[in-house]
Amino acid sequence: MSSYNAETDFITRTKNILEQYDQNNSTRQPGEIYDVTLLLNCLIGLVVIPRERYTDKVPEINVDGDWGIAEHIELIKGRKTLKKTVKHIRNSVAHGNVNPISEDGVSITHVKFKDCIPCRNCGGEVTFEAKIPVKALRVFTVKFADIMLDIINIPH
Repeated sequence: MSSYNAETDFITRTKNILEQYDQNNSTRQPGEIYDVTLLLNCLIGLVVIPRERYTDKVPEINVDGDWGIAEHIELIKGRKTLKKTVKHIRNSVAHGNVNPISEDGVSITHVKFKDCIPCRNCGGEVTFEAKIPVKALRVFTVKFADIMLDIINIPH
């Protein structure tokens, strides 16, 4: 029986789930590929569980460049930082303001996130809106997992 360290294993295992799924996807039929569902489940776990525990340690770094999502954030008050972006994505998910989008009519190509004050399904002032391509969201999710592992000093 192995020991489970809730602070680190959840993040590491979530990242491993994404990587293993990618490796095993080639044997699945098109109707059996749930990569976006799995990605959203992993993202939800990462923006809720570790972020809530380490919220004060999530850095205020810009999400420009290799994060892959800055150009897809349509609205955010102030700078596009990791801390703010993760907070808004977490709020979007927690309040049910996440919508998968299919621009090709075949598969999910983007995920739309919206956060507002007061929430009530975004009847208030919109404070964050992003329409993120699935590939960019995956890059963001893995990078966020790596940042969280760095924060708690775990090699990855």
